[in-house]
Amino acid sequence: VVETSTAAAAIQAADAGLKSAHVQLVEVRLADGLGGKGIVFFSGELADVEIAVANGVGILDHPDMIVQKVVIPRLHAEMWDNVSAATPFSQRVAATE
Repeated sequence: VVETSTAAAAIQAADAGLKSAHVQLVEVRLADGLGGKGIVFFSGELADVEIAVANGVGILDHPDMIVQKVVIPRLHAEMWDNVSAATPFSQRVAATE
């Protein structure tokens, strides 16, 4: 999970993370209901997610663009359902599968 202070920074972090490691983009939440912030959720093998988060954060120009970053190994299934459910992004992804 990478939380940024702006929506643009979240897009940058997601792009860098996806380009740097074999991970899946679970969700991108931009601005709406987040006070202008952005949140990116990656999924994959632990080492790959760590690389994606590190590179996603590393691409940002200013340290104050990073609100929080965390890698959660083996996220509980109930939490996983809550993270990925009922957002416009996940609904669009599901529709394309």
